[in-house]
Amino acid sequence: MDDTTARYDVGKGHLRAKQFAEATAAFQSLVEADPGDAEAWQLLGASQSQEKNWVSASSAFRKAETLEPSARNRYNLAVALSEGLSRHDEARLYLERALEADPSHAPSKELLAQLVARTAAPEYDARQAQVQIQQIERQRGPVPLARKLLGGFVATVVSIVACGIWWIFPFRVLVAFGAGWLVGLLTAKACGRGGQTAARISGWTSAVFFIPLCGWFLYRDALQGNTWNILLDILAMYLSVSQSYKIALNTE
Repeated sequence: MDDTTARYDVGKGHLRAKQFAEATAAFQSLVEADPGDAEAWQLLGASQSQEKNWVSASSAFRKAETLEPSARNRYNLAVALSEGLSRHDEARLYLERALEADPSHAPSKELLAQLVARTAAPEYDARQAQVQIQQIERQRGPVPLARKLLGGFVATVVSIVACGIWWIFPFRVLVAFGAGWLVGLLTAKACGRGGQTAARISGWTSAVFFIPLCGWFLYRDALQGNTWNILLDILAMYLSVSQSYKIALNTE
C-alpha cells in the first residue's frame, strides 16, 4: 500500500467515524500534495460539507468538477450550492449539466425536480445562471503576464498619488482607508478580475509605499511623544495594506 492510498484510507476512516475535522485535514494534505487529484478534492468537499463549511466545500467540489466533469461531481457541487449557499439557479444549471454527462443519474434527477418545485420555473433565469458560471470559470485561469504588469503599474501610480495626498491631508486614517480601497479596486480592474493574484499585487505594492510613509509619521510622532498620533499611525498602516488586499481579492 503506497502512502497516498494509506492517507485516503485514513481520511475515509475519519469520515466513517464522523471525525470530520480530522477527515478534512487528511484530504487537505492530499490535495496539497497533488492538486490534480479530483477524487481527493471531492472527498475534501464531502468532509467540509459535513462540517457545514459550505463555502469551502463548494470550492472543493468546483475544483473536482473542473478536473473531472462527471455527473457525480456536478451533482455534489449542486448540492453544496443549493443546500448550503441557497444559490438555486446556479445549482440547477449544474444539475442539468450532470444529466448531460449521465442522463440516468438518479440523484441529479431527484434534486433537479425538487429545485424546480421549490423555486418555481418562472423564477429560474438560465441565462443569468450561465453568466455567473462563466464569470467563475474565468476566475480559474491564470492572469496573463501583461495584465499582471498593468496591475502593478496601476497600483504603483495610485499608491504614489495617494502618498502625496496623505502627506498633506491631516485625517490620516480616513485617507489610509480610502487609498487602500482605491489601490485594490483599480489593481483588480487592471488585472481583469479580482482574486489572489490581484490581491497580492495590490497588497505588496501598497505595503512598499504606505508602510515607509507610515513609518516616517510614526518616527516623527514618537520623537514628539504624541501617543495618540502613534496609535493612529499604526491603524493607518494596517488599514492601507489590508484594505487594498481585501478589495482586490473580492472585486469581480
